Order: sequence, then C-alpha cells, then structure tokens
Amino acid sequence: MASARFLIAGSLLFTFLQLRTPTATTARQWLSTAIAGTLMLAGANGLVCWAEQTVPSGLAALLVGSTPLWMVLIDWLFFRGTRPTVRVCVGLIVGLGGVGLLVGPAEMSDRMVNPAGAIGLMCACLLWSVGSLVFRRAAQPKSTFLSVSMQMLCGGAVLMVVGTAAGEWSRIAWDSISVGSLLALLYLIVFGAIVGLTAYVWLLRVCSAAHVATYAYVNPVVAVFLGWLMAGEALTPLTMFAAAIIIGAVFIINRGGQVHIPRVVHRLRP
Repeated sequence: MASARFLIAGSLLFTFLQLRTPTATTARQWLSTAIAGTLMLAGANGLVCWAEQTVPSGLAALLVGSTPLWMVLIDWLFFRGTRPTVRVCVGLIVGLGGVGLLVGPAEMSDRMVNPAGAIGLMCACLLWSVGSLVFRRAAQPKSTFLSVSMQMLCGGAVLMVVGTAAGEWSRIAWDSISVGSLLALLYLIVFGAIVGLTAYVWLLRVCSAAHVATYAYVNPVVAVFLGWLMAGEALTPLTMFAAAIIIGAVFIINRGGQVHIPRVVHRLRP
C-alpha cells in the first residue's frame, strides 16, 4: 500500500512535469533522491506502517512526536548545524509533552505494547531525521516538485521490493477493497504525498531543522480537529489544553530564529 501510494504519486508528478517542461536529470541527482527516498519513505514511513499494526496509535503518535528532538540533535552533532538555543530546547520539550498530553495515558496503554513495534517507530524517527538532513545537503534538481517526484519513485520502488520479498502480495484481500479504502488511498496520494511531501521538502530548503521538525507536533493536533470535524469525535477541555501547549511550543521554537523565505520562494515553482 505504501509502495503504491508513492509510486503512483511520483509517476503522476514526474510525468506531468516532464510533459510541461522537459528537464534533464543527472545520475548524481537520482542517487541523492534515491538515498533520501530510501531513508525517509521506505525506511521511516515503511516502519511506521509496519509498527502501527502492533503499537497503539497513541503511543505511536508520541514516539513519532520525538522526531523534532532527534532532528535538531543530529543536525547539531553530525551535520554541523546550528547549536540549539535554550528557547528551542524548551520549545521541543514542551511540544513533546503536549503531544503526550494530547494522546493521553489511556490511548497509549489500551493494549500490550509490542517491543519490536516500539523499536521500529524509534528507528523510523532516526531514519526520517537523517534522511531529511541528508536531503538538505544533497544534489537536487532546482525544481522542488521534480525533486519530490524522484524521491517518491525511488522510495516507492524500494518499498515494492521489500513488500514483495516479505510475501505481502499473497496477503492482499482483493475482495475487501472498498470505495472508501480507494478514496483513502487517493487522499494519501494527493494530499499526503504530492502536496504534503512537496511542502515538507521545500521547507527543508528554506528553514532550519528545528523549524521544519515542528510538523511532528502539529500533525496530532490536525488529526484531532479533523476527527471532530469529520467523524464527530469529542473535543474535551484536556484536548484543547494540550493543543494550546503544542501550538505554544511551535511558537517558542519559531521565535528562536528567523526564517528568510522571500528570497527563495522562486524555488517552489515547477
């Protein structure tokens, strides 16, 4: 499923861009995007898909919420990035605490936690962080859209190889595929891959690691409010309080440095 999502999204985007403005790509660019796609999409996203089958969603959200901490530390220690300020460190810790409050203890302990799944999620955080930081410094096409399409094609191909080697084709219940599941996959292709990943890669080019990493705090908040808006889920005072803490943490982190976006906005154009 993860492979289909990225292969379809990457193929659509790459074909559209080449038909609109044919652009030559180099072997070095393909190697860079292949490394990033393998680390981020095949490694990190693939591990999350696998781990979510055995780990409660609340705990998964909390563990994935630690990504900003890993990204900032790895950027500073191994990629000669900016040393995190006290303000940024406080914001990161407050944000992780807000995610923990948002998902709640009950959400994280509703069933026995699979140690392998939990370890897989932590590895996913590390792979996503390293992949993001490698991608920031790697040789890429000037077009963000083209770069993302190449990354999705490479990551999707690796996922296809891994899924096939694991014998997952024989476990697909074709008769259980519904209109709803197809629409969900379509949503992931369009908004999760083409729109979401493109925005993320563009931010990697124009923002610091600390700023970009705050997406991991915002995701659970968006999910909660979408659940309230579309699925009739309740918004409790505790939920609103946790969301306010997370938003406050993102504000603290963003106040820790300026983001000079206007001078590089042109890079977003296909």
